[in-house]
Amino acid sequence: MRRAPPLAEGYPLAQRVLFPVLVALDRRGYGISHGDGLDYLHAFIVDHWARLRETYRPEVGDFEPYLRTAFRQFVLREDRRRRRIASQGIDPDALRTAARDAPDALADRALVREAVAHAPPGARAALAAFFDAGSERAAARELGWTRHRLRTALAEAVAHVALRVGRPPGVSPDDWAVTELVLAGGRTPAEAARVLGRPPGPAHDAHRRTLSLLLSGLQA
Repeated sequence: MRRAPPLAEGYPLAQRVLFPVLVALDRRGYGISHGDGLDYLHAFIVDHWARLRETYRPEVGDFEPYLRTAFRQFVLREDRRRRRIASQGIDPDALRTAARDAPDALADRALVREAVAHAPPGARAALAAFFDAGSERAAARELGWTRHRLRTALAEAVAHVALRVGRPPGVSPDDWAVTELVLAGGRTPAEAARVLGRPPGPAHDAHRRTLSLLLSGLQA
């Protein structure tokens, strides 16, 4: 095919061409779950199809190989981002667990609410929908977003709130140093531990405790 079809026509084409890409990545050991693969496929088509049509050059080659290459690059990039978000403790499952297990009233709720109010609009919307809807999928549906977009916005929201609020009462400077490196520097807890010269296990536990304290104010 030497043309890039519009989205309505391209959706069935993308499903046919791109599912084998996910299968091939799975066989190569990338460990992308079926649910995450479908999320990536949906996000890629919804969010990037218009850009693909702009950048495709028929004189260079057929559209389908171009589509496969672009999708493979997108999946690998976004899956690295998803794994990093998960390792930082700010993926939706970790947020739900931390908020549920957080001791009540340990965070300064007024300060947390102020930080949320100053967050980017998309980040605020993600937090409100996530905690109101009760599930990641329901929140994404309520916002009309892909789950992929919701996850990214939630990570942005938690980082913004944590860094604006600063070290919560009851969190030691050593523990806060880990969370600052994770959220401001984009590191994993293990990477933060190496920077600080600390064992990775205690650093991970410190970051989890700090997030729990911060999240105790998010649902107030």
